[in-house]
Amino acid sequence: MNSDATPSFGAAAKDDDHVVQDTSNDAAISRESASRLGYIHDPFIKHFVRHPQRRAPLINRGTFARFHG
Repeated sequence: MNSDATPSFGAAAKDDDHVVQDTSNDAAISRESASRLGYIHDPFIKHFVRHPQRRAPLINRGTFARFHG
């Protein structure tokens, strides 16, 4: 049994790591999309994204709001 106060080890910890990494990758892809389409200026984000994807305009506007907020 694993409570919120105890750290997880083994397979459960690896699953948690992948969730965090996927969130980070998703944010980087969104930021790259917004940068490529001119919503924000970030000349370095393209170096962190292997497979660029076009995001919906609402996602790009949210990225713009967080970037300038």
